[in-house]
Amino acid sequence: MDIVKWIKEEKPVFAWMPVIVWALVILVLSVLPYRITPQLTVNYLDKMLHLFFYLVFSYLVMRSFLRAGKTIDYGKALFALILGGCYGIVIEALQNYVPGRDPSMTDAMYNILGALIGILIGRWILWQR
Repeated sequence: MDIVKWIKEEKPVFAWMPVIVWALVILVLSVLPYRITPQLTVNYLDKMLHLFFYLVFSYLVMRSFLRAGKTIDYGKALFALILGGCYGIVIEALQNYVPGRDPSMTDAMYNILGALIGILIGRWILWQR
């Protein structure tokens, strides 16, 4: 049996692996103590990184729906936005317990904005298939 065919047809859970891996990347990078992470001296680079990470997260969620054999509709796009937004808020709250890190409402807003942009890009790229 062809393993790729088996994964695509029999195991739609594998479609969600990129989302899980990316969520773990976000988690690890977000809970590193401040003294380990590099100082960002470029204005707004930190905010752009928040946008980027959550843009990719929500795009991967939408892509996973397609790979799992589902169609993408507005309900699934809303799910991706809520999932990305809630995950971003939880990550910011976790930073309250990390030495040298502080939760930021501004960062949480950029997380949500990134998730929204990821959905819009996903809609533009994925819904055209």
